[in-house]
Amino acid sequence: MFPGITGWAISLGIIFVVWIVLFVRRGPAEALAPALLLSMAFPVWLKVTVFDVPLGLRTATAAMTMLAFAVHPRGRIWSPLTVLDLCVALLCGSQILTDVWHDGFSIALPFRAYGEWALPYVAGRYAIRTQQDLVTAAKWATGVVLFLSVLAVIENVTRVNVAELVFGERPEELAPRNMSRFNLKRAYATAMHPIYFGMILAVLSPWLVCLLDKRESAATRGFVMFVVPIMLLGLMATISKTPIMTVLGSWVFLLAIIIRWLRVPVMTIVVASIAVFLIWPYEVTDFFGRQSGERHRIIEVDGTAMVYSSSRARLLLPLAYAKAMTNAGIVGYGSEATKEFPLKIPYMEGTAETRDALKLVDNAYILMVLRMGWLGGFLLVLLLITGMLSCWSLHRRRPDRLFPAAFLSLLIVYSILSLNLVSQVYDFFFTIAWTLGVVSALLIQKTSSSLMSDFKPAFNAPYRKS
Repeated sequence: MFPGITGWAISLGIIFVVWIVLFVRRGPAEALAPALLLSMAFPVWLKVTVFDVPLGLRTATAAMTMLAFAVHPRGRIWSPLTVLDLCVALLCGSQILTDVWHDGFSIALPFRAYGEWALPYVAGRYAIRTQQDLVTAAKWATGVVLFLSVLAVIENVTRVNVAELVFGERPEELAPRNMSRFNLKRAYATAMHPIYFGMILAVLSPWLVCLLDKRESAATRGFVMFVVPIMLLGLMATISKTPIMTVLGSWVFLLAIIIRWLRVPVMTIVVASIAVFLIWPYEVTDFFGRQSGERHRIIEVDGTAMVYSSSRARLLLPLAYAKAMTNAGIVGYGSEATKEFPLKIPYMEGTAETRDALKLVDNAYILMVLRMGWLGGFLLVLLLITGMLSCWSLHRRRPDRLFPAAFLSLLIVYSILSLNLVSQVYDFFFTIAWTLGVVSALLIQKTSSSLMSDFKPAFNAPYRKS
């Protein structure tokens, strides 16, 4: 067993060996994506703190690889800017503004903000330069998905977490180590909670679709078709509804994007489903809750007796945190007050039982407003919408390339459904930010000579550099 800093150092050493081999043999840009994706296969609880800045394996890998990329003669840093760049920069600035307002300035603050928002994004932005880089990244991502899914299935069946056997037990701050449903252990594998682990698989799923392009070999497409059912088993091993709905919903949207005649039926079903939920929110929620064997009890929310269950908690959160959100203002309550559950914020009234029942803020938008105010909430929505528009732009230019459409589909479901049911924790948001950086790289490469031949067939007019 290698717990704590020992496990962190050994894991980073393994990543470093793989990265340095690719760095020497292929180059600094070509080594970025494999190293970052490999870091996603290790436990998120392996961290060290340097100058008051927590360094998980993903953050440490991104910092190490980007530093080497920046100083390498072939590491081209300067490139055209995109709207996604602006969104990420504004989120960094918003976090700095919030935390300076509440806790004052510290040397570590800009590094924490950059590490949370910009570092994974920048690592993705410089990782992809050619279509071959995208395919290589997809192969590594598929391997990571396969590995993580197998870990989850083993944990669900044997009740043994392999990652904990090797790297020590995870902190039990968010969920009991042996939490179960239907008398089956809920797998969390390398994450802090089963739902977070399921979301890691969900946000990696578009990379599998990338390898289903017609230009890929039959062997590659066959391997992906082998991995897909194993990934679904890994998702089911978490026994969490949100990740499963995220993946299945994104596949439905993907089919609607690439098959025109499916768009009207899919949109009709989506609009009807939203309408049914808005009309009968508690009835719909209770239906899904009964499938999980949830129990109900009465709690007090804002002076009113309400029926509570783990599923209904998502509906009660806006009521419980309404006053706190109203008074959050432009800058919110800061990162320090919202970094742990229960939150250390004012305006939380009600009984101790209520505060404990609703201490997990399983809604990314509510938590973002509480942390960084209405400005931070607006910027998060702006980032997600910009990511969708960017993916749509890429898909319109090359509809035969499936990755932009797959990630667009994921972002739609992620934004509308997933973030209303789960906090946007770093366990899986790191991958979202990194993939948004990849999308930004693809936007830049539309005018790059290295991809000129790849994009040229999408235009009727001759290719012109903007």
